[in-house]
Amino acid sequence: MSDELVAASQRNIFYKFLGVGEGPFDFLRRLDDLRGRPVDNAHFIEPEGVDAIGDQQFFDLLLEEYPQWLIDARNAGLIA
Repeated sequence: MSDELVAASQRNIFYKFLGVGEGPFDFLRRLDDLRGRPVDNAHFIEPEGVDAIGDQQFFDLLLEEYPQWLIDARNAGLIA
């Protein structure tokens, strides 16, 4: 999976990994911090009490890092 994520970092693809329930989520954390990508194209979150999170807060969590990825992807010529 890590090789695929590195390859996808050269395309206009952003991945969001969401840890829900009991972990461990070490693999997803490693994907979030993976080296060798020209553009950081992945983000992992592990919200506590996901059942108690309101819709807006959940949506905000899902969009974390995406705005920065858009900037970085544009600067790298991955999107217009």
